[in-house]
Amino acid sequence: MARMSNHEPALLDKLLAAYREEPVVGAASAVEPPVRRYLERASRGRA
Repeated sequence: MARMSNHEPALLDKLLAAYREEPVVGAASAVEPPVRRYLERASRGRA
């Protein structure tokens, strides 16, 4: 996700919010929601 957002924190936040809040975007993800939540916390240093 960091590469997709070009390492821009504001864009990364928007992308992660879309994965969390938009059912269509989340359904298209190859990563299951619990794994995605873990990765999101880990990317912010709270794993």
